[in-house]
Order: sequence, then C-alpha cells, then structure tokens
Amino acid sequence: MSALWPDTAKRGEMLLEVHGLGTLVPEETMLIPATTDGRVAQILVKPGTPVKADTVVMILVNPDLIKAEQDADFALKVAQADYDNLKVTLQKTLLDMKSTAAQVSADTIRPSWRPTATPPLPKRTCWPEWTPRSPP
Repeated sequence: MSALWPDTAKRGEMLLEVHGLGTLVPEETMLIPATTDGRVAQILVKPGTPVKADTVVMILVNPDLIKAEQDADFALKVAQADYDNLKVTLQKTLLDMKSTAAQVSADTIRPSWRPTATPPLPKRTCWPEWTPRSPP
C-alpha cells in the first residue's frame, strides 16, 4: 500500500514524476563521415538545421596534418631558394665566360697550322674570242 495513492478521480492536469532506467534513442540518425581523423574544434551548425551538400557542419583539427602542411611549406621554400641559387650561379658562370673571352684577343691566339701558298692557275693559251653579233 505504500506505492498506491488512494483518491477520487478529478478532472484536470495530472502531474506525475516517473523515475526509471532507460536510453534516449533518436528517431532518425545520420552519419557524416570525415575524410581524415581529427578533433572537433568548432561546431558551426546546430542540430535540426537543414543543410545542403556544400554546408560546413564543423571544423576538425588534426595536428599531424597541420605539421605535414608546415613541412611541405618549408620544403617548397627550400626548393625555391635552391632554384634561385642555381639561376644566379648560372648567370655568374656565363658572365665569367664572356669576360674571359673578351680578355683573349686575336693577337694572343697562335694557330698550330700554317697556310700553304696556293698554286697559280695554269695559263690558257687559247681564249675563245667573243664578238657581239650585229642585229639582223
């Protein structure tokens, strides 16, 4: 009898508190997969808000991806510096070659061969004579 409350039936609101064990289960669940692992940094959309295919729902943070991005940025800067260094080295080499070539003059170059005299052409004993024709 300790759990029963005897009384007469009345019209009106009935307030009753019920305690018990249970689990709340949503009527509809939707799974949103992420392409990478990460920790949720910020939730941008509240539950129940309609979304489209391009709506950003939350921002994930992954320290490994942040480190990989920084490493790639540093590698790009190193490669760019190496490229610029090679360009400058090539330009310096070309300038050195031009200045060396300008210093060498034609007087200081001595050929290792001597030209030989060309033999004279044989004399023709008979040259054909040419006479202009008179007009008809």
